[in-house]
Amino acid sequence: MFAKETWTLLKLKQEEGEPFPFEAFKAAFEGLGTKHIPLVAISQAIHEQTQTVGIAPFSTPRLGDEEDIEFYFNKAEKEFKVEDLGSFLVNYNDLFEWEMNDAKTELVKGTLSVPLAPFWKSNLDEWKFTEGVYGMWFMDFEYIDALDSASKKEQLAYGYGAPFKLQSGEIKKQIQDQIVDANTFTRKHYQIVLDFNLGYIWVNTGSKPTIMSACALFDELGLKVDTPTDLLGDTNADAISSVLNGLYESSTINEAMVRRLNEMKLHGPKGIEPDPDAVQEKILKAFCAFSEAQGFHLGMSTPLALYLSPGFVTTTGAKTSFEVTELFGTHEEATIAEAGLTFCYLIDKVSKTGEAHRILDKQFSITATSNFFFTGETSPPGLIIKGLNIENFKHITKVHTTATGNAPTIAEFWQMYYDAMKVSVFTYFSILKDLVEQA
Repeated sequence: MFAKETWTLLKLKQEEGEPFPFEAFKAAFEGLGTKHIPLVAISQAIHEQTQTVGIAPFSTPRLGDEEDIEFYFNKAEKEFKVEDLGSFLVNYNDLFEWEMNDAKTELVKGTLSVPLAPFWKSNLDEWKFTEGVYGMWFMDFEYIDALDSASKKEQLAYGYGAPFKLQSGEIKKQIQDQIVDANTFTRKHYQIVLDFNLGYIWVNTGSKPTIMSACALFDELGLKVDTPTDLLGDTNADAISSVLNGLYESSTINEAMVRRLNEMKLHGPKGIEPDPDAVQEKILKAFCAFSEAQGFHLGMSTPLALYLSPGFVTTTGAKTSFEVTELFGTHEEATIAEAGLTFCYLIDKVSKTGEAHRILDKQFSITATSNFFFTGETSPPGLIIKGLNIENFKHITKVHTTATGNAPTIAEFWQMYYDAMKVSVFTYFSILKDLVEQA
C-alpha cells in the first residue's frame, strides 16, 4: 500500500444465497492457537531451520519486535527475568512448543510464562480498519545459514582434534549448541486486506510461493478462495494487445513525439524544443502516447514490451518514449504486449483572478498486461494486478484533513487507500472490457 505495488486479487467462495463467511473466519481466528504469533513463528523458523508464517494487525507491522522480553519463572511468587529478544530465543528455543493459557494472555510451559500483550492481538476488532474489512500483515520467516554454519562447525571441530563429521555425537551436539544464532532468519512482510462486504481478498505480492503460503493460511482461517475471472470477461492476450495498439494509434501526441525524437537525434536531449503549453509539455515528458477512452485520458508509459513482428515469440523492451517512437517508426508490424497506463482527467479551471488554465489530474496508474494468472501445474488461484499506484492519494488525504480538521489515523489511511485501490482496479477492468468489445 501507499506506493506502486503488484497485488493478487482473490475471490471469497460462499454458499449460494449465503453471506461471505465472516463467522467461519471469526471462529477459526479465535481457535487459531499460537503458531502464527510472530514471536513463536520466529522461534520455530530458527530452531527447526524451516519457513514459518506470522500475522499481525494492520496497525502493527512489526508486532512482537520488543527490545526486551519479560517472563516469569513462577508468576505466583513474581519471580521474573528480562532478556533481549536474541538471547531469549537462544535460551528458550522450544517456544513454539509452549501453550496458550485459557485466557489467551500468556504463553506457558510448566512454571514459565510469557505475557502475550506485546506480541499478539487476540481481539479481532483490532484487525478491522473499517466495517466489514480487515487488514493484516503477513510475515514470512525463513531460516538461512547466514554464518555459513558448515565452516564454523568445522573450525570448532578442529579444536577437538578432528573434522566435524568424525567427531562423536556428544561433541557434535556441543559444537552445534555453540553456533545457534538468533539472527539467522529472513523476514518479508506483505499487506493483506480481507473484504467481507464485497467478498475479496487482496495480497500485495505477485510471488507464486507467497500466494500459495497465504492461501494455506486462509484455509486455516476458514476461508476458501478462487480466481475472480468475472472481472476479465473475454479479455485475453490478443485482446490486450489490440486495445493497447488502438490506444497508441489514436494518440494525440504521435506527431509531437516524432518531432522530439528527431530533435534529440540532431541536438541531443538538451536540444528538444519544449512545448509552449506547460500541461502539454508535462504530457510529452511523461508518456509515449495519450488517448481518450470512457471519459478518461489515458497516458501510456514505459517500460513497454513490444512484439516487433507477428512471427516474434519474445518481446523487445523499450525503456524510454524515444525508444518506443523509434521502434514503431522502423517496424510497421510492431504490436504492444505490455505497457503502463495512467488514468487522468484534463480539467479546465479558472483562478481567482479569472484566468483560465488546464490541469492534468492523475487518478491512478496500472500495468496493462496479459499475464493475469500464475502458471504451472500447481498454480494457486488469483488475478495478478501489476504496477498499481494511486496517483492522487496525497490529494485524498488532504481533502480528509480539510474536511475533518484532523490528520487521518492509521485505520483511516488504510481505509482511504483501499477504497481508492478497489475503485481503480474495478474501473480499469470495466474500461478494459469495454475497449475489448469495441476493438
